[in-house]
Amino acid sequence: GGAGRGVRQCLPLVSHVALHHVKMDADDEPLEDGWHGTRLVKLQRVAPGAVRVVDNALPAELADAVYRYTLELGRSWGEYVTLAEAAEEKTGDANSHSLAKQLVRSVWLNGQAASELLAPEVHRVHGFALWANIGALGQECAYHLDYAELHRRRTSRLHTPLLASTVHVSDMDAESGEIAGGVFGVNTGGLRHYLRFGHHCVLARGTPGALDKDWDSDPHWVKVNYRFRRAVLFDGMLPHRATAISAMPEGKKRVVVGINVFDASIGAQVAAAPVHSDAYREAMAELQVFSRAPLGVSLATAETALIALAEGEQVESCTQCRGTPPGGCSMVSYGGAWFCSVACLKSYRKQIK
Repeated sequence: GGAGRGVRQCLPLVSHVALHHVKMDADDEPLEDGWHGTRLVKLQRVAPGAVRVVDNALPAELADAVYRYTLELGRSWGEYVTLAEAAEEKTGDANSHSLAKQLVRSVWLNGQAASELLAPEVHRVHGFALWANIGALGQECAYHLDYAELHRRRTSRLHTPLLASTVHVSDMDAESGEIAGGVFGVNTGGLRHYLRFGHHCVLARGTPGALDKDWDSDPHWVKVNYRFRRAVLFDGMLPHRATAISAMPEGKKRVVVGINVFDASIGAQVAAAPVHSDAYREAMAELQVFSRAPLGVSLATAETALIALAEGEQVESCTQCRGTPPGGCSMVSYGGAWFCSVACLKSYRKQIK
């Protein structure tokens, strides 16, 4: 549509700008959000505190295709779409990357509200990290900020997106009573609010129910019911959550798509392993295992190997604790035996000495 023309007119220029010519935001400062040693990357914000609710943000056919693909896959999935890719008009096959490109184009390049937020930032944009999640009865999304996840785990630097969004692709509507709960909320108090509660509310653990009380009383909460083809666009520095799903039509799932807009100083790193992609799962599996205990010189032998597990893959139980890790994690193989963590391997080695 013509409403997104302001963004699209910038794309030919942006796609030819070398990344080293783009001004980077490099400053950071300490951040106490319950994650030890974190530093917050300070990004300039064109629209701080902005929230836009957009109905009919994408075609029904595209929303249905994303819903069907996600349920057939049976798990979350993730992709990364560069700004130049998003501008391509060709659709391609109904695979995850093609669907991701169509979603980004519909939500962020073809609407008036999106254009107003994105156009002033487009010279800084590298691309869009996208993921789809399946929600069932009783499930909720914990309070958090979005950020480049692997980058934070590797460097302890929290690098938020310039802009963020959530998109509803299940054909049901809270306002007609088809779904209850699952209300998305974004707090325009931004960092000030986040510093009160921290990542997943870890800073408020000493006060049971603190977030729910805040949800009911803080006027900075923008609450949005689930509705087919609805998108919520917001400043990437705003904390958000979704309440538990309490009712839903039998046989249906609530599928939500997240799309984060990352700047050129971090985009290429995010693109290498976007959240919920296979590359991300493999990287997380390695980090999860070796963060529990360093392998150390004594264990780094030719007999030791780290094995990443595919989602749903069945493996033997841990030789030491008899536990079985879920798919998407990893195990340590040593001398023909399996271990769910380096800690278990170390305990086993002590016993057999």
